[in-house]
Amino acid sequence: MQRQAHRAVQSLTAAALAAIALLLVSAPPAALATRAGHTAASHGRGARGQLQIAVGGPLGGPVVPRDFIGLSYEVKELPLVASLASHGDFVSLLRSIGPGVLRFGGVTADSQVAWVASAGTPLPAWATTRLTPADLYSLAALTRASGWRVVLALNLAHFSPATAADEAGTARAALGSSLQAVEIGNEPTAFVAEHLRGGSYTFGDYRHEVDSYREAIEAAAPGLAIDGPDNEPRASNRGNLRWTRADARELDPSVLTGHLYGMSKCAVTAPTDSSLLSDRVQRRDAVALRQLTAVARRYKREVWLDETNDVSCGGEPGVSDSLASTLWAVDLLTQAMKPPFVGAAFHGFLEEPDGYTPLAVLSEAALAAGEVQPRAEWYGLSLAHEVLGERPLRVRLTPAGTGLGAWAGRSHGGGVDLLLVNRNPSTPVTAAVSTRSSARIESITRLQAPSLAATTGIGLRTIAPPTGEQVVLPPSSAELVELAR
Repeated sequence: MQRQAHRAVQSLTAAALAAIALLLVSAPPAALATRAGHTAASHGRGARGQLQIAVGGPLGGPVVPRDFIGLSYEVKELPLVASLASHGDFVSLLRSIGPGVLRFGGVTADSQVAWVASAGTPLPAWATTRLTPADLYSLAALTRASGWRVVLALNLAHFSPATAADEAGTARAALGSSLQAVEIGNEPTAFVAEHLRGGSYTFGDYRHEVDSYREAIEAAAPGLAIDGPDNEPRASNRGNLRWTRADARELDPSVLTGHLYGMSKCAVTAPTDSSLLSDRVQRRDAVALRQLTAVARRYKREVWLDETNDVSCGGEPGVSDSLASTLWAVDLLTQAMKPPFVGAAFHGFLEEPDGYTPLAVLSEAALAAGEVQPRAEWYGLSLAHEVLGERPLRVRLTPAGTGLGAWAGRSHGGGVDLLLVNRNPSTPVTAAVSTRSSARIESITRLQAPSLAATTGIGLRTIAPPTGEQVVLPPSSAELVELAR
């Protein structure tokens, strides 16, 4: 499958975090702990409270796809997104982190949007908006201009295999090879809660409906890939995980899809920037990724996070549009950019700049002019974009739970790239680079803002390489550290 790369030393008190030993070794995993411990001790950094990052050999499997970072929108927003193909700066923004995948799904795919063969066709009583062939041909112009591909969710809640097949066939005709796959429904495990199904709705019911859709879609668009099941398999909802497992086992999806949100404000207390970056949320994200990994390995599947972001139910103003969301996104990517994951599409709403969204328009006038603005999260995606196409390396933090996230990859020039994120709101982290080879710090790109709560002033800047072996991650920051061979 095609799921396809810019990149002040401070003293610390005894109460602050001490040195990080970056041990770049080529030893096999069994030897990693011994060598890491030896090197740290030889530099006097084996004391209690000190943090080490040990980087080993390749994880195995392919490089990070160059289209790993994608964007997800509601099907309802497809005409709006498509309209930005010919004016404004949306295309240039896509190109800056692409190629990527545009996924159109969300709850509106099943609850609000009706596929109609022509603009004059009356809407069914349940629908609030329509999707037409003209919209898909407009979207095709956007894919040609940007080089991005499309995944489109079809309405399952209002059961009609013939309608879905007509939409899939039209999408194939309009988009051609830019249509990567279709999805059948969005979060079907929530159909009962969303009043889209009555009573119980089991996987058996879902499978029967999907079988009918698959047969009709195959007749209209032979060979078109079908992703699924589009659930959020959290540890707190074992039913969703069982559903995902059954889909992988019985329905042979082209890629296993899952949704992941760091937090939720659906009928719960509003999140804060500090709670979003807490160890608790980081651990919950890690558990969800491990669960998806276990299913993928058992059934030999790839996994795509086709919908992800920080706070579900629309995001939280002051959190989802702040530096906190940016750091959360980078931290998630440090965990996900490795097999079996082949991509992550960050969900957003172009016309809701205060919620979670990497890109937004700030006014009706801006929309008419095609003036799309990067929001806080965009800068995290831009930083991570620099390591796409690299081969992931083994990386271990000792001790864990220090508020630091780390990813390592073999750079295109043969060196090592380190993507680091410091989630601590007040504690800087000093990194002492220690290698057994002639590796040296070549460049550092830092993601920073005035404060964790900042919604403006967020950006990337190049930091002069240190003259010694130490770099510093300020509080609430992320860095791409490039080490030359």
